[in-house]
Amino acid sequence: LGVLRGLWTWRDQEAQRADLPPFKVINNEALVALAAWATAPTSPRLDESTRPALPRTFVGRRLRTMLEAVHAA
Repeated sequence: LGVLRGLWTWRDQEAQRADLPPFKVINNEALVALAAWATAPTSPRLDESTRPALPRTFVGRRLRTMLEAVHAA
């Protein structure tokens, strides 16, 4: 739940920065999938080849800050 909370907070900050509603940054189902990926005990931690699909807008700074939020959580 801590990772999910960190992603939720990151999404809200990203939405404010982009002046978008939070669901336009990334939807709830994708947040839950990312949190599950980040905490999966059976796969190498944060192996990008197993990461859930992300919206096409997740490049550069947005991707980097999302990964930083996961690591911080």
